[in-house]
Amino acid sequence: MTQRIVILGGHGKVARLLAPKLKTAGFAVDAVIRKPEQEDDIQAAGASPVVLNMETASIDDFAQLFAGAAAIVFSAGAGGDSAERTRAVDFEAATRTMEAAEKVGVKRYIMVSYARAADHYRELGPDHDFYPYAKAKHDADAYLRESRLDYTILGPGLLTLEPATRKLQVADAHGVVEGDWPDEKNVTSRENVAEVITHVIKHDAAVGQTVNFYDGDTPLVQALEQAGDKSPSTPGEVVVRGNADGFAQHVSAGGHKLLADEPESAGGTGTGPGPYDFLLTALGACTSMTLSLYARRKKWPLDDVTVTLRHAKIHAKDCESCETKEGKLDRIERDIELHGALSDEQRAKLLEIADKCPVHRTLTSEIDIQTRSV
Repeated sequence: MTQRIVILGGHGKVARLLAPKLKTAGFAVDAVIRKPEQEDDIQAAGASPVVLNMETASIDDFAQLFAGAAAIVFSAGAGGDSAERTRAVDFEAATRTMEAAEKVGVKRYIMVSYARAADHYRELGPDHDFYPYAKAKHDADAYLRESRLDYTILGPGLLTLEPATRKLQVADAHGVVEGDWPDEKNVTSRENVAEVITHVIKHDAAVGQTVNFYDGDTPLVQALEQAGDKSPSTPGEVVVRGNADGFAQHVSAGGHKLLADEPESAGGTGTGPGPYDFLLTALGACTSMTLSLYARRKKWPLDDVTVTLRHAKIHAKDCESCETKEGKLDRIERDIELHGALSDEQRAKLLEIADKCPVHRTLTSEIDIQTRSV
């Protein structure tokens, strides 16, 4: 059975270059457009036109369209219209498509962003004309990373109409290329973008990655492999290395380099947090992330979250709700401050949601730790 790809923003230049490539790769393509008069262009590109106003389409509308699809490609945009419409399309509609994909079990989701989306809006400031777009793309990318989708976020540079070369230059998370790389080279052929999208869908490549790239000299497949090397490590994998002479440890997690240690009072050198500090950090970060995500999805006025945690060993007999009644057990105290104009009901619900954060569930469920020599 032919797999179907849904392209959102189907009349865009990238989308119209993408559709025939996907068709050649053996996929059927539905291209979402806003105007019926665009249908002929879509059919000429080898896709089936679907007229749908993304600004007003609900999660259920998108879900009905997505059901049974193999992947979703978000290549839509407000096209430089008002700040309000930019937000409505590039963030609000985008997040509804993500929720719709989750709802009907379509896991693969490709987002066309731009190379500097990670922090560009901070440099621009709210008064800059480009700020609404930069902020919307940043927020949509962040929302996608927090989802349960098998996403790939593609960040090209300034788009051009040059033909595809299938040769790229990978940039870092901020769109920066190391070494001698002038700003005028921060450009990407739209057709190269279409080639990359086709490749990552056909080969299920770059899952869980953000790939920022410009036109360059490295063959596409090799460039994507390099991007994987620069991306966070395998999800769920942490590597810890330490010298047997002391407590200091070098930690690699998700592409980040950290230090762990014990305080000098415990025989360490105090170069980083201790193991239990990391444990509390994991629970605190997960709690804050979960509450923030829930409030965003509910559109509740939560401004920020502060989670304070403490760990201690207590006598089991002092815990009335614990099944263990002898010896000692671990207690974690978690204080949550919710800032914002929330109602009492909203605050109560958020405290309930705190117990549903994934790390909380892990800590309070049966854990199977398998140790082996490698």
